[in-house]
Amino acid sequence: MKIRRIIAYAFLLTIVLLFVSCGNNYDDVRSQLNGRTWYYNGGTDTEVNSITFSTNAATIAQTVRLDWGGRTAGEGKEYEFSIDDKKITIPMDESEMTIPYSFDGEVLKLGSGDYLTAEEVDDAIQGYWTTGLLVKTNQDFTYISQNDILFDKGAVTWSSAGSSSLTPDVFYPKKDGPYSYTIGFGRIESEMPNSLSWEWDIIGGKPIIKYIEDTCERSDGFPTQDEYDEILYPGLHP
Repeated sequence: MKIRRIIAYAFLLTIVLLFVSCGNNYDDVRSQLNGRTWYYNGGTDTEVNSITFSTNAATIAQTVRLDWGGRTAGEGKEYEFSIDDKKITIPMDESEMTIPYSFDGEVLKLGSGDYLTAEEVDDAIQGYWTTGLLVKTNQDFTYISQNDILFDKGAVTWSSAGSSSLTPDVFYPKKDGPYSYTIGFGRIESEMPNSLSWEWDIIGGKPIIKYIEDTCERSDGFPTQDEYDEILYPGLHP
């Protein structure tokens, strides 16, 4: 009798679990996925992928930073996806993509910090960035420069200075800005005159600012003219 009771309880529990599983559409997850885009590293430090969810499909696209600056973006491809208690699964052409998810309070988070919304990219790049000293040489002359940029809550300002082995002095384009900006697909979208030179990649799960082909680093502020002199002039005019 006791064995029969245990078997009956086990059967009933199985039926309940199957019913719950079949009835769980993960609407709380789907509602926060629908219509939203996340960005992640596309496999190299010059590639950014995007994944955009609709009700039943995920569209994956890629933008690649070119060696001489600028980006090229391919057309996105659409895949169906499924959800379970821990992850989103996307069967692709020759492989299967799985993205773990979690909730921070009521906010859906994808991955372990390596899938970022445009808002999260924007939050991560706030502050000053610099190329540091750049040295470009061809057969006739050497050109050195430093380029700096500030992202400040929707406003962007840039500053730079440069010198050439053909010229006796450092020249100083005026600090320009602020301009408004938005986060594009690997780009900084702005009416700032040289906005196409400033881009972003995701490296090590974090957004990093790029100037043409050069990786920028964090800085404390824009250099003064004297500081630009100290950085640039000695390299060409010892």
